[in-house]
Amino acid sequence: MLDKKIKNIFLIAMIFISIISFFVVLCCNSTIESRYLCLLPLFLIFGLSVYLLANKNSVMYIGSFIIIVSYFIRMSVAPAFMAIGDYFSTKSSELDYNTAILFMIYEFIFVFFILSFLSKNKNINAGKWNESTEKSENNENIKFKVNKNMKLIILFLIIICTLFCFRYPQILNSFKFGVLSNSELIQWQKKYNFSLNSMPKLIFYMISWCIKIIKEVIIFIILLAIKNKKNSKFKFISSLAIILIGSLISDDTLAQNLYFACVYFLLLTEFYPDNKKKIYTILSITVGLIFFYGLISEKISDYNYKETAYNIANTLQVYFTGVYNVAVSLKLKVENPLKIIMGDFLRSIPLFKTFFVNMQTSTTVFCSYINDEYNSQIVPSLGQSMFLFGKIFAPLIASLFTIITVKCESKIKKIDNYFDKFICYIIIVKLACIPVIYNGQIFLQGLFGTILPLVIISLFNKKEKKYD
Repeated sequence: MLDKKIKNIFLIAMIFISIISFFVVLCCNSTIESRYLCLLPLFLIFGLSVYLLANKNSVMYIGSFIIIVSYFIRMSVAPAFMAIGDYFSTKSSELDYNTAILFMIYEFIFVFFILSFLSKNKNINAGKWNESTEKSENNENIKFKVNKNMKLIILFLIIICTLFCFRYPQILNSFKFGVLSNSELIQWQKKYNFSLNSMPKLIFYMISWCIKIIKEVIIFIILLAIKNKKNSKFKFISSLAIILIGSLISDDTLAQNLYFACVYFLLLTEFYPDNKKKIYTILSITVGLIFFYGLISEKISDYNYKETAYNIANTLQVYFTGVYNVAVSLKLKVENPLKIIMGDFLRSIPLFKTFFVNMQTSTTVFCSYINDEYNSQIVPSLGQSMFLFGKIFAPLIASLFTIITVKCESKIKKIDNYFDKFICYIIIVKLACIPVIYNGQIFLQGLFGTILPLVIISLFNKKEKKYD
């Protein structure tokens, strides 16, 4: 959570950068097919200003923070690099980029209207945030104990996963360590596909899924054990080391690394409320380094600033579903939207998805159009709304998830259980990523693959009347 002073400085800085972006795009963008590109930073300036005025005396919760930053990168940072790198001169002229830009603005207006006014209404004690009260609540009222049921469940899953990994060691190829470049990511994807096809798919999916759940629970338990240690001078540093190692082990893209890094750092703010500012600073540096190394460093081309700008723009528009991906979405034709919705739903359920491998999903429809054989990109939530519900409902998915995010994020203070807070942070961060970074199908995958299993484990770990 950002207090009102830091939040206001943060918003003013983004407005200032967006003004620079507007003039950069206005001066450098020479492609007539994207002549509306300068409207993206212009409307962002307007939206940020309205949000600042409506919430100037309010704190900012993490969900709203993620949504605003993702729109800032999509509508201010990416367009500037697109203009400098003459991005659209090499892209298909058959795509309607100007219409895509207008739809992006259409969605943005709905999302920021919701953020500006729903956040204001739901902000508890806006402008009167008492940090000492929060610290007291964190220290005295929030407790958690790992009971016998939870220990047995984790032990059972570890034994099962270990036995299957000895029998099928290629299961471990479903995970990667570190921040991979694009070329390394392609090699990992090839190895993943080979491993998947070299053994029973049901076992591959089941064990890799269980390992992912075990990993998150074990990291939580370790962090909690470190917190509960008495008279340890290195509790905070040890926690940071565990989070760093854990966030580098992933079964997904760079976005997944950033996702869980954010969740664990947010958990630390609950464990060590006195170190909130330090935690937020370290989180910002960590995300910045991962973001730069994973997305930017490989794109830098010696002595050619245009090529560098083009490469960075291309990466940003992929991760933050920019103009090109939205323009592709406008071209997608779906004869039976219900079939795609069912595909997105059934292919998001662990284990069950094994029986629906050939079902079309929004991802396969999108990737087949851009000839992405690895299905490594996703249709923007904006595009998903358009081809499932029609263009008039283009902002539907982004707006719906923004509303849910704002509703959920202010309730986390009322939760009196550390594990439930951990689950709640996972939900909020996942929800906040939907409008720009993810889409509805990705949320379903997170819901069935991570959130529901953790909720079930939490139910088994029944609360006791007395805590040691």
